[in-house]
Amino acid sequence: MVREGTFREDLYHRLAELSVTLPPLRERREDVLPLLTQYLTAMGRAEQARPEAFEEEAWAYVASCPWKGNVRELRAVAFRIATLVQDRKVRVEDVIRDEASRYSDAATPPVIEGAPEIVTLKEMNRRYIAYAVQASDGSVAEAARRLEVSTGVIRRRLGGAERE
Repeated sequence: MVREGTFREDLYHRLAELSVTLPPLRERREDVLPLLTQYLTAMGRAEQARPEAFEEEAWAYVASCPWKGNVRELRAVAFRIATLVQDRKVRVEDVIRDEASRYSDAATPPVIEGAPEIVTLKEMNRRYIAYAVQASDGSVAEAARRLEVSTGVIRRRLGGAERE
């Protein structure tokens, strides 16, 4: 940019005094949960910064996200939690940013053979529907077609946050 004359050379040298290379957050997964904890604490929500303040599925979702938006995206999630979650555990619905990321490659099938976890039928139903949406590339309409139910059924079972 300096060579093309679109950036002042003196300003470039002032800014280039120290260069720090930091890998993207998706390559530093071990930093995700401590950063989320720090953001929530800084937002005055220290009680939500503890893992026990999260449902297990929500904590696992945060840890498994690809974080394509890096720390800005993580900070936005922390803001969403601090703003929307009051007096209850943080659920996966609280940390999901949008429908596309809700059903990212980080999702796992809801039924894993030999899994030690026993959940209610209602929860298993919800997980399977979420998995169907993920397998349909995030399309609620396609998942509804494949499951032979209406899109309204999917919205109700997943908490009403989905769009077509």
